[in-house]
Amino acid sequence: MVVVLAGILFILSAIAVQYPALTQWETGLLWHVHTWHNPMLDQLALLLAYLGGMPAMIIITLLISLVAFCKNRTDFSWFAWVAFGGAVSMGWLCKAGFSRLRPAVWEQIAPFYGDSFPSNHSLYAMTLAAILGVMAFNTPWRAVVLFFGAVWSMAMGLSRLYLGAHFPTDVLAGWSLGIAWSGLLCWLFIHFNFFRFDPFQPDHFQHRASNSAGNHEV
Repeated sequence: MVVVLAGILFILSAIAVQYPALTQWETGLLWHVHTWHNPMLDQLALLLAYLGGMPAMIIITLLISLVAFCKNRTDFSWFAWVAFGGAVSMGWLCKAGFSRLRPAVWEQIAPFYGDSFPSNHSLYAMTLAAILGVMAFNTPWRAVVLFFGAVWSMAMGLSRLYLGAHFPTDVLAGWSLGIAWSGLLCWLFIHFNFFRFDPFQPDHFQHRASNSAGNHEV
């Protein structure tokens, strides 16, 4: 249901950007966010811009896949790379297709590349949160990882508004596309048995533990 709603939200965002009358409120919101500016937040926003960009995300995805590989979970490694690769492809295809100009509001403190819709930083952040969420879902770290993913995605999106890099609908589209794509990919991995087991079924771990205990007793 969440995946479907995210997909619908992305479609609505894509429709809205075609009609300037529906997005007139965005510039006013950006100027309101601009009132938050201070040197400390400037540095934080620039750091997030660096960490959330494609080069840094490639390194992060590589580290995630290496950890999964070392734990004998090559299926998670494949999931991470397909999820990130798909996010990159869809993000840049959408930018080329919609060709929405970036906000021209105030003097920028960071360089921006490509068009505005959607926010790839927001898309990558949400995709990363989904990757880690799937990997950690049946571990004691689930709550921590899901919380971190939510904070990371929210902070990344807000930082793009803070820098004047994107309109709010760009960020919303990035978040929703990340959820929709990651959810669809996860369903495909489960449906076609690309995962060694369903990452959302704790029974697997319980059965494995009980079988292991039974073998030791014998």
